[in-house]
Amino acid sequence: MPYAVYLILFFPFLGFVLNALLPLNNRVVSLVGPGSVLLAFVSAAYSFNWLHGRPDTPLGRSYDAVFTRWALAGPFHLNVGFLLDPLSSLMTLIITGVGFLILVYSTGYMRGEDGYRRFFAQMDLFILAMLILVLADNYIWLLIGWAGVGLTSYLLIGYYFLRPSAVAAARKAFVMNVIGDWGMMIAIFMMFVLFGGVDFNTVFTKVHVQPYDGLIPTVLALFLLVGAVAKSAQIPLYTWLPDAMEGPTPVSALIHAATMVTAGVYLIARSYPIYQQSPFALHVVAFIGCAGVVFAATMGLANNDIKRVLAYSTMSQIAYMFCGVGVAVYSAGMFHLLEHAFFKALLFMGAGAVMHALGDELDIQKMGGLRHKLPFVYWTFLVGVLAIIGTPLFSGFFSKEDVIGAVFGRAQSGDGWDWLVWALLVIGAGLTAIYMFRLFFLVFHGDPRDRELYDHAHGPGWSMKAPMLVLSVLAVIGGYIAFPGQYNLLDAFLSPVFARWPHNGPAIVAQPFSLASMLATLLLTLVGFLVAYAIYYRRNPAPQRVGSLAPAVYRLLYHRYYVDEIYDAAFVWTTRTFYRLTDRFFEEDTLDNIVDGFGVVTRLAGGWLRGAQTGFVRNYALGILFGAVLIVGYYVIGGR
Repeated sequence: MPYAVYLILFFPFLGFVLNALLPLNNRVVSLVGPGSVLLAFVSAAYSFNWLHGRPDTPLGRSYDAVFTRWALAGPFHLNVGFLLDPLSSLMTLIITGVGFLILVYSTGYMRGEDGYRRFFAQMDLFILAMLILVLADNYIWLLIGWAGVGLTSYLLIGYYFLRPSAVAAARKAFVMNVIGDWGMMIAIFMMFVLFGGVDFNTVFTKVHVQPYDGLIPTVLALFLLVGAVAKSAQIPLYTWLPDAMEGPTPVSALIHAATMVTAGVYLIARSYPIYQQSPFALHVVAFIGCAGVVFAATMGLANNDIKRVLAYSTMSQIAYMFCGVGVAVYSAGMFHLLEHAFFKALLFMGAGAVMHALGDELDIQKMGGLRHKLPFVYWTFLVGVLAIIGTPLFSGFFSKEDVIGAVFGRAQSGDGWDWLVWALLVIGAGLTAIYMFRLFFLVFHGDPRDRELYDHAHGPGWSMKAPMLVLSVLAVIGGYIAFPGQYNLLDAFLSPVFARWPHNGPAIVAQPFSLASMLATLLLTLVGFLVAYAIYYRRNPAPQRVGSLAPAVYRLLYHRYYVDEIYDAAFVWTTRTFYRLTDRFFEEDTLDNIVDGFGVVTRLAGGWLRGAQTGFVRNYALGILFGAVLIVGYYVIGGR
């Protein structure tokens, strides 16, 4: 029995307890925080090796460990169990491996901050919640991990709780995530009522007997999708992600690169037997993804906040993963999830190093020329940029081509809508090249636009540089676990997961390599680079001139399509107005008057009764006599 599965969870829990409850000094905290996650990574690697070495069985490689048994709701039993299979094993490696590097980076970045011990305690707790989410063998415990991730992200985004903007951002993220939690809870209630259980084996086996493309699988899949969209910051519940940049940069690297925002992709991949029963739900996933790719990329074109640009790129890259799982090539979506963890964590670390050097400055319009001051950050950031735009031989090229190629293959054998999905993904590749090289050129090239900031810039220490170096190497070589048209080791590793439970949908197979699709993607990426090079490096035409050609479009993108304002008007303002009116006309005029009326009646009755209390015995005797006469008279008259 691989007890290392339990250790994966135990070590982050231990790190949280030690940092939260003991008055450790910062040096010890710097060891306990990353060290506990490193031990979890070692346990995850051991479990991965144990799992990889097991012979294939008809059900695929897996280990379902029951930690303890619960008896809930009469005969209904729910086990506290953990499922170790290739999918969950891959996720544990990403969470603990990249998480460890980010925590090491944090020891340098967060040095001198108030609440240093609190920061590492919350980071360990976040990693623990994420591990519970991916290792759960039933939807209840997945939901517990899901909610734990939402809670800890609220704490981490609001780390600077004295800033009103950070508090507002944390609250916004929490509310958006609770909307997703609501969708998941409805789906879980349906599973309990319809299937008599919420563990994966029961749900996936019984959903198989439902009518293909029927109402029940479709409704289940769509309610689960509400949770996935909220957690992964996709249309329409994405607005919390840019504001979440109010948290410390290591939080952005952990939550918005390798863990929290990928949870929705994991949920869809894990729930594939449900989605395979509903082609309509799969189409919805794919369309949300392709729309999100272009929508987020356009917002990145006009934003000047270095972290928000990366936030929009996160939304766009997660949308690529949605497209991969939306065309039922789940391994393609997971492949891009893996590579995205490498290059996006690297880019956030690079942005943090720039901010660290410039006194937490975020405006890229005030930067420039930093390649001379920060050569290490310059080259590692360039590696991340080349990886995210899909440059050949970098990791993002292999994973992005896997997703776009999967969509292209489905389009050739599917309907016309799949061609629209493919076209938007290719356009998104070109837009990614524009906004990422816009960011790169404005930050590192040209003349310094704020000489004071430039003169005081300083490079990061090795506690920040070492994790960036490791991620740079992974951003280069990480994609070679697959090569277009030749081999795909990740697909072979994950294939037992997607063959374990029965389903009635089309076969889940990797799509054949298409040279035409790859060339179209590379051509649009090259065009995007040349556009960014001409405008932001050569400045011919100048960026101001380009913006003046379509000022209305620029304002629309700069204000992020006014979606926040629309949401405020449609939901926030209307809700506040409704409750103000309710308070004014219902609370004050109705409820208060009713309560006050009871008081008035009571006072009047008390005043009348008080008049009968004279204090004279003769009056009381007369009252008793009068009452006795009434009673006797009642019975005498009534007796007749």
